[in-house]
Amino acid sequence: MLKIILCAFNEAQNLSKLLSDLIEQLNFLQREFEIIFCLDCSNDNSFEIINGFKNQAKITILEQENVRGLGLAYKKNFRYVLANSLDQDLIISLDCDNTHNPNQLKEMIEY
Repeated sequence: MLKIILCAFNEAQNLSKLLSDLIEQLNFLQREFEIIFCLDCSNDNSFEIINGFKNQAKITILEQENVRGLGLAYKKNFRYVLANSLDQDLIISLDCDNTHNPNQLKEMIEY
């Protein structure tokens, strides 16, 4: 299974495009996947946007209770993934600001 981890703090303006592109690409690869977000106490509608995509993909949302910063958000994501993965699972980390192109997933997996 592919496990895609992302951390978001007030990324509402980027999430719809990111999730649409990411889910499309993951479905194209025809592999089982889970998308895992750590929301670092966002005060925009990031949660609602991500939650709106749950009917299209397996999405897990981990929330921080207060703003902890990117490093601790990744730490929370990695702890969750390590506790909920098998040895053969592949973990990929992407940014929520659309600087990582989901079209490159195939190349990343092959590499």
